Amino acid sequence: MKALLITTLMLAAMAAPALAPRAKNSFAVGSMADEQKHSVDPIAAMQEKVEKENPKKQSKLYIKIVTALVQRAESEYRAADYDAFKSDIDHARTALANAIESAQQYHHDEKKDDLMLDPVERKLQDMSRSVALQDRPPVEALLKQVQAARETLVQLVFQDQ
Repeated sequence: MKALLITTLMLAAMAAPALAPRAKNSFAVGSMADEQKHSVDPIAAMQEKVEKENPKKQSKLYIKIVTALVQRAESEYRAADYDAFKSDIDHARTALANAIESAQQYHHDEKKDDLMLDPVERKLQDMSRSVALQDRPPVEALLKQVQAARETLVQLVFQDQ
């Protein structure tokens, strides 16, 4: 009898959270979908931040945008969204050009900028080997641009000394 009472109490305790009313801040499936519709694209948010940032720090932010775009392009390619993939690669090329322009203009932390581009270069090398042959040209063009940018940044480091 005592064992039956203990078992009943344990089952009631386990079921209690499921039966409790939801709090206002709890996650429901519908609210998650609504939140995704109204959420701001993180890359667009970074782009807005670049425009407001100190010009000396813009190159780093542009490189962060390049990194995010390359990561997103890879996931879009895996999801078979090829138009978005190519669009993100093109936007990454533009952001990289802006980063190098800012670095050349302000000569601030070129070494850090170069180090930030290293994982991007490795990711692009992996992507150029893994994407289909017809999808390689934009990836390889961005890869060449990243390599040239890194070379430019190294030259700027030694130019400042």
